[in-house]
Amino acid sequence: MTPFLPKLAGVALATGLALAAAPSHALDEVTVALAIPPAVHDGAPYAAAQELGLFKENGLAVSTIVFQGAGALLPQVAGKRVTFGYPTSEPVISSYFSGKDPLPLRYFYNGVPSNTDLAPVSRTPL
Repeated sequence: MTPFLPKLAGVALATGLALAAAPSHALDEVTVALAIPPAVHDGAPYAAAQELGLFKENGLAVSTIVFQGAGALLPQVAGKRVTFGYPTSEPVISSYFSGKDPLPLRYFYNGVPSNTDLAPVSRTPL
């Protein structure tokens, strides 16, 4: 062997060991809670992004869980057992009128495009 080949082999071995020892970044786990099973209008974006590898490409491991309605979903979000959820608006709004403390969460009514629109009255705590 020429003196160049042992040096090249040494560099290759050192590079391989360095790359093997480099820390890999784990994907951030995100759990999306749904109040109803996904349909074309609301589940398709998750399925498409998952299939196209867009979540993984952006460092995310996304999973969805379907609960039996918003009444079951909201405690999961409030207890931080899921990352975020898409409940229907009625249970969130009615939690303000039950006489109890409102749920410790924020509701973004325009998180998903919709054909309905909500706006709180200015004198309400919403």
